[in-house]
Parts: sequence; C-alpha cells; structure tokens
Amino acid sequence: MGVALLPLVYLFLVHQIGSYPILVWDEGRLAVNAAEMEHNGNWLVTYFGGAPDMWNTKPPFIIWLEVLSLRLFGYSETAFRLPTMLASVATAGVVYRFGYRHLHTLLGAAAAVLILITAIGYNEHHRARTGDYDTLLTLCLTVAALAFFRYLEEQKRVYFVWVTVALMVAALTKGVAGLFWGPAFVLYALSQKKLLWLLRRPEVYAGALVTVLVVGGYYLAREQYNPGYLQAVYDNELGGRMLGVLNEHQHPWNWFLEAMYEEKFMPWLVVFPFSFGLLWRYPAVRVQSRFAVLVGSVVVVHLLIISTASTKLAWYDMPVYPLASLLVGTSLGRLTQPSLHLPDGQRGVGLSTLLGLVLLLATVTQPFLHTLRKNMGIYGWRHGDPALSFGFQAQATATQLPMATTYTMFSGETYNPSMFYYALAAHREYKHTVATKLGNQLNELQVGDVVMLCGDRDKAAIAERFVTSVLVQDNACITVEIQQRK
Repeated sequence: MGVALLPLVYLFLVHQIGSYPILVWDEGRLAVNAAEMEHNGNWLVTYFGGAPDMWNTKPPFIIWLEVLSLRLFGYSETAFRLPTMLASVATAGVVYRFGYRHLHTLLGAAAAVLILITAIGYNEHHRARTGDYDTLLTLCLTVAALAFFRYLEEQKRVYFVWVTVALMVAALTKGVAGLFWGPAFVLYALSQKKLLWLLRRPEVYAGALVTVLVVGGYYLAREQYNPGYLQAVYDNELGGRMLGVLNEHQHPWNWFLEAMYEEKFMPWLVVFPFSFGLLWRYPAVRVQSRFAVLVGSVVVVHLLIISTASTKLAWYDMPVYPLASLLVGTSLGRLTQPSLHLPDGQRGVGLSTLLGLVLLLATVTQPFLHTLRKNMGIYGWRHGDPALSFGFQAQATATQLPMATTYTMFSGETYNPSMFYYALAAHREYKHTVATKLGNQLNELQVGDVVMLCGDRDKAAIAERFVTSVLVQDNACITVEIQQRK
C-alpha cells in the first residue's frame, strides 16, 4: 500500500514545486541569505543586502542545505526548494512507517499520510510548498516525538540518540521553536510513570549536554563574529515574538483553532477528539492507547505556547499536523479492523480492508479536492504578481538580448527580497552585473541605464519621469533603456 501512495505524495508535495517564483514572505529573505552565503562563503553569519542579517536571526541549518542545493543544481526555484521538498516527503514516509510498523495498522498508516498531505495547515505556501524553515522543523520535531515514544517503550539508548539529533537540528533550524516540545515529553513521561526512570538515565544528560554545546556554540560563535547578534535574537525571537507583537500579527488566543476549523484541518479537527478517545479507551493494541496520550500531550503543549505568544503567524501550528494526522489515521484504521467472523478468516480480513478503503476514500475526497484546487491556484502566481516576476524577465533578457549584461532591477515596493534574489541569481547563472532599486530610489536612475521592471504601476512611474525604449518584453515585465529625462 505504501507504493500505491507514492503518486499522491508526488502530486501534493513534489509536482510543480518549482513552477512559481520565489515569494516575498519569508521565502525571499531565506533565498537571499542562501545566495549571499553561497557567494561569500561565510557559513556562520547570514547576510542580507551585503550586511549581516539582524532581522532574520534564526540559525542557518536549512540555509546551509539550500546553499548546497544551489551549488549542486544551479539557481532555480526547484533547487532552492529541494531541501523543503525532501523534508516533506520524508515526513510522510516517517508517518507511514511508524503507523504501519509500530502502531500495527496498515490502513491507518495510509490514512495518516493522505490526511497529512491534503491538510491545508501542512500543504500550502510558507509550509511544504516553499523554501521556509517550517517543513524541516516539522520533520525534526516529528522524528523527535516518535523516537522519544519508542525510547520509553523499548528503553533502548539508540532512540534517545535520535531524539537528541532531531531536537538539535530543530533548534539549529528555527531556534527556540525547536525546543517547544520538551515540556510535552516530560508530561508524557510523567503520565507513563517513567519520569524518575528518565531522570536516572545517563544518555538523557549526555544528550542535553551535547545539544547545549552544539546549539549554544553556534549562538556564541556568531556573536563573536557578528556583535549584537544575541541581543537581536532576544529582540526578535524571545521578547519580540513571545512577549511583543511584530508587524501587527496580533490575533485572539483561539485564532489557530478557528483556522483549523475553518480550513486548515477540516474535517479532521472534528474527528480528532473522538479519535483520541477511541484509541485511549478501545485500542486495537495497547501501544495505540499510549500513543494517543503522547499526541495529546504534544498538541496541547504546542497550541498552548503558540496561542499565548503575542505574535501569531499562520504557519506556527504546522508541526502538530503529522502527529495529529497519525492519530486520526490510526483511529480510522481501528474502526476498520477485521471484525467479520466468517469461516474463511482471510475472506473476512479482505472484506474488512475493502470496506476500510471505501470509508477512507469517502472521507478524504473533499480535503483532497480542496487542497488540489488551492495548490493549482498558487501556480497562477507565475505571472500574476509583478513583484515576483523578475526571474522570468532575467531569463527572457538573457535569451533575447544576450549583449545586455549590465542592468538595474527596479521595483516600486518598499521591500522585495524576491527581486534581490533574482538579481543574485542572474549574476551567478548568466554572469550579469545587476543593481537593484526600490520605489524610494527611483530618482537615482540615470540616462543610459538599462532597467528591468514589472507591472503597470512601475511602468507608469518610469514613463512619468523618463523617455525610454523597450528592449525586451515578456508578459508583465519589460527591459528598457532610459533615453532622457522628461
């Protein structure tokens, strides 16, 4: 059944992931961080606009992976998003394998994957479809939770090694958010009456020490080479996001639950409490009951932290979806356990599985179609937003006007990291010399400049001040040469 899921995993997590441009928030900034790191070779300090980035202060593990991908495969949207794509596919694989091998439900494992890849809360831009932090963070936290569960089940040190590595990478991916589930793990150990046993295990202290040394070592090393970094981390990630409101992202405490109910995890949010109760009280095997307690602990702790934070952004709840999907999927598998006591036992199993598949397909059809339509709508951004179209225009200019190797990209926006990234990409891919200017720098353009711009607003702004000749036109964008001022 796992092989049968591969086409759907491809359709929802891989298909056309490079067909739309680098987005402004926050993918564009990470893309610039990666492009500048690939260019300047500084693997410790992230740069933006040629200076240390003191706004995007998270550790750069995902950026390191994106740099490696750009070096291996060139400056394309697919190459930049490749680490995120692989992390999303790996998450689906981890969910399936754990459901099948450790929760003992083949149908439940398949259901969990289908629920996950069709959940808008997981599969959308700034999540599994773009090169942001959150997909890799979600993979790491999911691995950490499942490894911790197996550690308490089987008491093998190797599983706590996985916990340590996963949490360490999570923290190196998104800072303090990578450690959000620590209290949930403690709560779960307490519920299983294993907290004292846990506190006596030497590998727990060794893992904590290694994590502190590696993660803390990165922060201290960056402060050494980038003075003021630790204060920026506090202002942006701790005091800024947790205790203060950044960029007007203030919402009521129940905002995440409302979003899950309205779109992001429907109809599964309604099913979730019943799934928890079913597996807790009437599991097919006892391990499912204990797993339900783990998922409940993680979901409650995570939602409590992000719901009480002053700054709330739509993707903060992404890490809970793999475990929530696994819980709901396992409950669907539980409902369709072989229960037809026919003389031919195999016939009963086959009929029950068939009925389970019919039930599963009936329940996932609506989320399947909704998510597919929404993803197809994202592809419309290819030429729908002029601010994101500079990559297409740079390619058209390189093809149609190869002698134009020095030019300026102009955007009337006040902030457009997507344009900055495509300027760096044009330099690396086509050996072009590219300057960038925003709306408040319009008057800095000079007669003789070759300027690339996109959208009717920016075309009108240029036409109001300059006489130009069009060199290349491609959809919403043009490349012009300034002839004289008006």
